[in-house]
Amino acid sequence: NKGRLKLSSVLPMSGDALALKPHETDRVLADVPCSALGTLPKNPDARWQKTPEGIARLATEQSAYLQAAASQVRPGGVLVYATCTITPQENHQVVAKFLSVNPDYVLEPADKFVGKDFTDDDGFLVTYPPRRGLDCVFGARLKRKT
Repeated sequence: NKGRLKLSSVLPMSGDALALKPHETDRVLADVPCSALGTLPKNPDARWQKTPEGIARLATEQSAYLQAAASQVRPGGVLVYATCTITPQENHQVVAKFLSVNPDYVLEPADKFVGKDFTDDDGFLVTYPPRRGLDCVFGARLKRKT
């Protein structure tokens, strides 16, 4: 996609995200592995393949990925956490835990960037499958303080 869009400011990295050395970038997208329960309309069998224990394990892994991604963001930079699931354990709770141990980050309300139809009362980007035929998407824009 970088080549197709002729983007020169994108630096793709390949490797174990949990083993990255700290780096200072302007923006990082942490599109983490998730239960994908927000894609049930397209993948109905997924509902029978998920367990509460599996979701708890994913939430723990997501927290580790989010923390690793945070080590890549310069002061004043932005970290976006994204999933395609509907579970609070993988979404709101992961971000709340992250913010509780990273006081140098603040949540920027999503309604500053997208319409209120796509945000929840807590300031997160959220879409739901029954509305407008969209998959569920969750996003949190986290700004690192300078």
